[in-house]
Amino acid sequence: GTPERAKKLRDELTENYFLDGKIMPGEGIDKFKLGVHVKNIIQWLNDEYVIQERDDGSCVITIENAMFCFDEQRLLFQIGVTKGYSGKIDGRIGIGDTLSDVKKELGTFYEEGDDYLITNVKGVALELSDDDDWNELMTPIEWIYVYRLWIMENQRCLSLAQYC
Repeated sequence: GTPERAKKLRDELTENYFLDGKIMPGEGIDKFKLGVHVKNIIQWLNDEYVIQERDDGSCVITIENAMFCFDEQRLLFQIGVTKGYSGKIDGRIGIGDTLSDVKKELGTFYEEGDDYLITNVKGVALELSDDDDWNELMTPIEWIYVYRLWIMENQRCLSLAQYC
């Protein structure tokens, strides 16, 4: 119950949560669940985050290898993770894997804008890296986004570039 103990626990959780943890399409990543308020996320983050306010009242929080997107009510609707995060979708697909791996492990996929969605796995989107020798099946996955299933398509902030 001491503040020092709480901070130590928070530091341990923050450290661990962005290195690995289960990626749950449509639900969240590890303990970070979609639909929670921005205050609940901030309390688990150390001081190494940037919050970008948007004109409509929504916001995006970024840390070294993840981003959290909040709607106008400040509820989490999407989480993205990137390099340095070793958690996997269904224990099988993670950052650095390829669409060839996705096809083998999780089935067919399709392209939507700059992202790839898995036909039989709703609530997750994949973004490939911008390699010079880009090849759809062999270019590594750079970002994995988990998003609320019931949101409007135009609410998804699938590209980090929109916010930087």
